[in-house]
Amino acid sequence: MQWSFSRLNTYENCPRRFFHQYVEKSYREPPQEHLTWGTRVHTEMEERVRDKKPLSQATAKWEPYAKTFDDLRDNGAIILVEQKLGINKDGEVFVLDDIDDERAWGRGIIDVLAADVPKALIADYKTGKVKKDFTQLHIFAKLVFGLRPDIEVAKLMYIWLKFNKVTTEEVTREQIERKWENIVKRVQAMEDAVETGKFPERPSGLCGWCYARQCNFCPN
Repeated sequence: MQWSFSRLNTYENCPRRFFHQYVEKSYREPPQEHLTWGTRVHTEMEERVRDKKPLSQATAKWEPYAKTFDDLRDNGAIILVEQKLGINKDGEVFVLDDIDDERAWGRGIIDVLAADVPKALIADYKTGKVKKDFTQLHIFAKLVFGLRPDIEVAKLMYIWLKFNKVTTEEVTREQIERKWENIVKRVQAMEDAVETGKFPERPSGLCGWCYARQCNFCPN
């Protein structure tokens, strides 16, 4: 089974929900306002950074973030948006034309990658609440380091649009290799669950937003 940060995160939040959504595939989440909004924001920011298409009135307040990437480009950085990358179990990283490419064991889509050798900036837009976990960007850094041997240091950046806040972390290739070992162990736990068929229910504050509806903790 292919994995991504979102799948790993779903599994760790609730293995039972992960089973219904990704293994049994018995349901798909219906359209929700916050998800629709998130998709719109990502699309507008992608088009602004890549094509310099003006932001709409609803997203214009985030122009300064887009301008940051303009400035990096003007100073020689190569800017890529919505970069789809995959990694196989041997650690080989490659660009994906199709996110469901069967060559990929793990995969990720990087909102903005700014490469200015030997450094890179890896940025991800967020429309939800601020969190401290950098796992998603650690995965992206592994993909970038694997694809670009000329990159030695990466600045990781979450852009929390709703709160007009940025959180960052700088990592080296060696640091990411150590973090990657732990990420692989977490993925292996998910794969073991798929192999054994053991997906226990795990109640949390997210239960009210789960549409599996086949759980003892389901509030509905």
